[in-house]
Amino acid sequence: MLWVRDLQPGWPVRGLKRNEHVRSKLITERSVALSPVSVDPRRTNSADDFRTLLSGPPTSNVMVVFEHEKLEVYKIAVEYSDAADRIAAGLEPGHAHVRDQLRRASDSIVNNIAEGAGEFSGNEKARFYRIALRSGTESAASLHTGQRRSLADAGEIEHARALLKRVVEMLTRLILSVSQR
Repeated sequence: MLWVRDLQPGWPVRGLKRNEHVRSKLITERSVALSPVSVDPRRTNSADDFRTLLSGPPTSNVMVVFEHEKLEVYKIAVEYSDAADRIAAGLEPGHAHVRDQLRRASDSIVNNIAEGAGEFSGNEKARFYRIALRSGTESAASLHTGQRRSLADAGEIEHARALLKRVVEMLTRLILSVSQR
C-alpha cells in the first residue's frame, strides 16, 4: 500500500481515500494528506499510468516542495541564516569561536523549524519549535558579542538582528498556537 504523502503532485492515481472510486484523479497540493492509496494495476485504464505511479514523477520540471518550505518563519530563518553566515565569514581568524557558534546556532534554527514541521503531534512540533527558539536567543547573544566587540559591520549585524527578532516572534506565536491544539 502506498500513502498519498509518498506521492508527488502530478502523479496519476486511482482514488485518494478508502472507498472512493475515482477514475483518473491527479495528486494536487490540497489532496496530499495521509490517506492510503490502493494501487491495483487491474483497475487502471492503462499500464502506462501504473508504471508512471511506481517509477516516479513525470519528467516535467516539477519542483518538490516540502511542508517546512511553505512556512513563512522558515523562509525568514533561512534568510537570517544566510545573513549570519555572511557575518561569520567576515570575522577575523582570532574569533573562530564566535564564528562557529553563530553558524551552528543559525543553522540549528532552520533545521529545528524543518524538523518540527515534519512532526504530526502538536507536542512534538512545539518541542522542536522551542529548540529553534532557544537557538534563536543563542544566536542573538552571538550577534550581540560581535556587535559589542566591533567584530563585523554594524549595519550587517543590525540587519541580521532584525531578521532574527522576526523569527523569534514568529516562533513564539507558532509554539503557542501548536501547543493549544
